[in-house]
Amino acid sequence: MPFSKCFKDNMEALGLPAPTTLFGSVSAAVATISAISKAVSTYGTKVTIEEIVAAGILEGSVAAGLGEILGAVGGVLASFYLGCCVGSLLACTIDKIFFSDIRQSPVPRATATLFLSHKHIYLSEAMWDVMLDNDEMLGVRPDDDYEPNTYYAYA
Repeated sequence: MPFSKCFKDNMEALGLPAPTTLFGSVSAAVATISAISKAVSTYGTKVTIEEIVAAGILEGSVAAGLGEILGAVGGVLASFYLGCCVGSLLACTIDKIFFSDIRQSPVPRATATLFLSHKHIYLSEAMWDVMLDNDEMLGVRPDDDYEPNTYYAYA
């Protein structure tokens, strides 16, 4: 399945839009996720998408793309949207990066962190806390053998 369709399907399953202008390719998704991550790292996990767009801290196509979907996600916490984006990125690409189908297996946080760092995406501890505390909503799936600090990515 092409990356853009996989990403869009994952985000829609979470009830969130994913415009192709922001997430149509891996590089576009990485740029968008990096920009939102920097905003969340700077302003905290309680800032909304609307607040970061209104503050003018995002630039170019990321600001324009998020502006397009403001009606749908303006009141959503940027950390939640970011977590969903990271989960979708992992679900749609990590098996290709590590050359195996690991989407059905737990992906340890260390593996997810390594993958994201290769994409120059760095999440704060507060952001990881948000993601791990909301695993059922962020493109991750806990199984019966769920272990703390383990990221379950799926498509």
